[in-house]
Amino acid sequence: MASQSNQGLQHLMSELQQALGETEIRAEAEYKQVLQLLRGFAAQVSAFLSGPNLTKTEVTLELGHAVELGQEYRVVVAASAIGLQDFLLRAFVPADGYPVTLDYAGGSEVRCDSEDKLVAELVNAIRSSAIQSRLLAIRQALSDETLRGERRIVGTAKQRSSRSGQGHPRASKKSSR
Repeated sequence: MASQSNQGLQHLMSELQQALGETEIRAEAEYKQVLQLLRGFAAQVSAFLSGPNLTKTEVTLELGHAVELGQEYRVVVAASAIGLQDFLLRAFVPADGYPVTLDYAGGSEVRCDSEDKLVAELVNAIRSSAIQSRLLAIRQALSDETLRGERRIVGTAKQRSSRSGQGHPRASKKSSR
């Protein structure tokens, strides 16, 4: 009885290993294809935001949360010299690659069932008024020399002393109630 159970377990393990291997090979190609397209999108955004008079910017594809639609990826624009960190687009990629769901217009999701549809929607995204206005605003911020270098503190705040109650005009007043 024990050897029969052991054979059953070995058979199960062998079948699962084979099934998972086949799934991995099939899914890996499309998943990698999707990521390659998203990286291409990020590279074009990076090229647009680069220039001799612009603050150094990084545009990356960052891993987000795993959700029902798939693994979230964000196209992130960052320029640490001016404190910028923002994302332009989110893509939800299932384990087998398609359908990809894009979110780039503040909550409206677009489903892409194929490579051709994904390419078309990434082009639509870059042409959308939401992304174009955001990219122009980012370019303007990157070219603004007053935003570069040291961060300046606007205004001052007096440090509150917990012992004396000094430092804040209302701290020394006692409640009249």
